[in-house]
Amino acid sequence: MPVAPRLTLLLRLKASPETIFALWTRPHHVLRWWGGKGGRAMMAQLDPRPGGRFWVPVRPASGPGYDTYGVYHDVIDGEALIVDWETERTPPSRLVVQLLQLGELTEITVTHRNFPSETARDVQLARWQDALAALEAYAATVGPEAD
Repeated sequence: MPVAPRLTLLLRLKASPETIFALWTRPHHVLRWWGGKGGRAMMAQLDPRPGGRFWVPVRPASGPGYDTYGVYHDVIDGEALIVDWETERTPPSRLVVQLLQLGELTEITVTHRNFPSETARDVQLARWQDALAALEAYAATVGPEAD
């Protein structure tokens, strides 16, 4: 049986895991980076607890808009998020965000798996690269007590 396509991205930011966790789980922060550079998250409905749902419609700088939504499977404050992820064009996939403190830095590992095709993976890879670049820029403007 072939393995479903997946992607893994790694980013290190000068912020605590608690701050980075807030940037992923607080709507007012998600609105600032989720749409990528030049894009825009139109709103962010987040209920970061096991069984809670999220919905973030995005209008990118170019190309058609899309909605991201799903269910939080596991939430470990300051450490990890595991969600079942969907868009209106793709079946559910699994997103895992892990945070690891490395001195003054936090290593963020984003693993997104179970894509229906390599094409779907490649589209999401470009979206994650754009969003994580925006997260990096935004994180540099946030103080250590992000709420």
